[in-house]
Amino acid sequence: MNNTLRCITMVPTSVAIRQYRFVVMGNAGTIAEAASAGVDAVGVSQEASATGSLTAIPLGILDGTIQTIEAGAAISVAAAIVPIASDAQGRAITATTGHAILGYALQTAGGAGEAISFISTKPARASA
Repeated sequence: MNNTLRCITMVPTSVAIRQYRFVVMGNAGTIAEAASAGVDAVGVSQEASATGSLTAIPLGILDGTIQTIEAGAAISVAAAIVPIASDAQGRAITATTGHAILGYALQTAGGAGEAISFISTKPARASA
């Protein structure tokens, strides 16, 4: 497995993007933070962007690499690797039925706001 993080640079929409958040495609080839829980994301923001910025930021591609993401809730990996999805703010949560699985947590998060490592994957739907 190639664990070298591959990034592309993309221009954010007029809304700020925080570092280590799942992002989705916006209008005209731009990116925005994921704003709905369980959506398909295209990558993880590697830097933050200011509101209204038209400066491109690096985007980690969801391609099997180990990346960093901000947790949106507690995630426990004590017994097994846990599939993760996006919450409504682009943060990682434990995937539930119907969510796009965007990767697998490698570290436990005690709560929202903690940065954790995960193995990124191409989105697939979680089932019961």
